[in-house]
Amino acid sequence: MGQINFARVDGRLIHGQVATGWSNSTGINTIYVVDNPTANDDFMKMLYVNLQNNYSFGIKVFTIEEVVQEWNDNEFGNDKVMLLFKDVDHAYETRKAGVPFEVLNVGGSPKTDDNKFVADSVALTEEQFNMLKNLNDEYNIDVFFQTMPSASKKKLSEVTY
Repeated sequence: MGQINFARVDGRLIHGQVATGWSNSTGINTIYVVDNPTANDDFMKMLYVNLQNNYSFGIKVFTIEEVVQEWNDNEFGNDKVMLLFKDVDHAYETRKAGVPFEVLNVGGSPKTDDNKFVADSVALTEEQFNMLKNLNDEYNIDVFFQTMPSASKKKLSEVTY
């Protein structure tokens, strides 16, 4: 049986902070990118999967439905997984569909006209903020904001919308 060591929301998906800082500090051997648009775009999916040639971990790209099926079929096999979501919505829907994770690091979410900053480098809509509260309250997930393992950590309870 595999294990989910870490879950992170990062609008940039795989980049230097994820590839070095978070992968090294969480004991993973595979990053599961869970993002429907990326998984449904053959070119982008190929780009992300091919990044594994540069790192000491594997990379797999899934839609929400596919990652739920992978969990249900074999609980991620022998992988020690970091679930990596492009946005809070994908994290929320993945957990709601039954993929169990105990922590959710929100590390980067870009500012748009429809959201506002709630922590360093994290801009959310009110609906996304409520999804995080629901993950914390209903699923007992430790939700926190932190850009890098060496940066200060802010718990969801310390943030308001």
